[in-house]
Amino acid sequence: PFKTLLGHRLVMNEAGKPMHKSDGTAIWFEEAAEQIGVDTMRWMYLQQNPAQDLRFGTRHPEQKVTLETVDGPRETTIDGVPTCKVESGPADEVRRQVLLPLWNSYSFFVNYARLDDFDPSLPEIPFAERPQIDQWILTNLQSVITGIRSAFENYDTPAACGFAAAFVDDLSNWYIRRSVPQPSTLNPQPPESVHLCDFPVADVAWSDPSLLDPMKAAQAIVQMGHRLRETINQRVRQPLAEVRVGCRSAATREHVAALSDVIADELNVKQVVVVESLGELVTYKYRANPASLGKRYGKLLNKLREVIATMTHDQFVALSDAGGTTIRVEEQMVDLIPDDVSESVENASGWASASDGPISISLSTELTPDLIREGMSRDFVRHVQQMRKDADLEIEQRIRITYATDDAEAHATIREWAAYIQGETLAVELSASATIADTAKRVMIGEVPVHLAMALTQTEST
Repeated sequence: PFKTLLGHRLVMNEAGKPMHKSDGTAIWFEEAAEQIGVDTMRWMYLQQNPAQDLRFGTRHPEQKVTLETVDGPRETTIDGVPTCKVESGPADEVRRQVLLPLWNSYSFFVNYARLDDFDPSLPEIPFAERPQIDQWILTNLQSVITGIRSAFENYDTPAACGFAAAFVDDLSNWYIRRSVPQPSTLNPQPPESVHLCDFPVADVAWSDPSLLDPMKAAQAIVQMGHRLRETINQRVRQPLAEVRVGCRSAATREHVAALSDVIADELNVKQVVVVESLGELVTYKYRANPASLGKRYGKLLNKLREVIATMTHDQFVALSDAGGTTIRVEEQMVDLIPDDVSESVENASGWASASDGPISISLSTELTPDLIREGMSRDFVRHVQQMRKDADLEIEQRIRITYATDDAEAHATIREWAAYIQGETLAVELSASATIADTAKRVMIGEVPVHLAMALTQTEST
């Protein structure tokens, strides 16, 4: 029995067309359950706006498959129809954006809980005694619980999924990466059944809302910085000298300054400088868009060009945020929208910039020899870590690394950064060799080819 039924519109194929048994395009439940996954399907239905058709997936009647079920292999549905291949782009997105990050987060916890002999029966660490990053994720969790409860009470399952997906993203792409492994923040003992549990209620004792805005500003800056690195084709592993952050709000500047170490680490820069304006590094120019304005204010176009050319960056940001504004031009009121104004940016030599609403950043793009060598060391670490992953090594297993290269600068870099490389890769030995096994992997360290070989220590291999 139930009190309320939340329905939805039609279930279509991925192209938005009906699925029919007659032409073999109808997807049978067991086909979807085994090939797409029931958890993925649940999320797809919950996140879907019930007023819109759900584009589920595509069945390929010409491609017969055998389903591996708990009852053994099956080649027909319960109705005797041959089972066929089912694909779903929306399902792939759910797995990529939500379910896999959640599973990887849990896997991360399990690995480090095992290494640290985590005992869940020990008393909880009080909220006030936890690191700031713990307090932030716990505060975030209380906010998410409140949001999801409200969404479910209003039968707004897409909003509930949005809250949960945003939290999974914060957990996997920010908290875990920013944290020293601290398994105590999670509970490794799940209940016998979630259906027998009370729905969570936010606990204000485990919340400090003042942490949310500063971290949100830091995340926005980091996202801008990563996009900017992609634009200038500069990998994150390559350290840069400085990022300069411009924001008019004094409160935001305080938030950014308080988390400057976090921003510097995430963007791999040596220094974060917070300023009110990037005027020394960036020049913004604005032009009227004739295609947009000419249709509405043709006779005023020349005057509008003059007015818009004097626009400041703050005025442009305000226009973009508000979606429009009204100005007076020659005694006539003119409605401006963002499409009416074109922005161009000129950067000072050796800098690249980006902006997102009230916050702007400029990245130093000049590379010194020291920065280049540090970037090469990070490349070296990344390749060894990938080799460890490919070899399916446990986190705690220690290795020996041998490398070969004809480049003198690469040799010097590896010697200079040997302690860092060995610490990051759990290598008890890092040695150069004039000859190396045929199985060695050829990788690029910066712009230099290097051959790498890895072996377990004698203790680990026995």
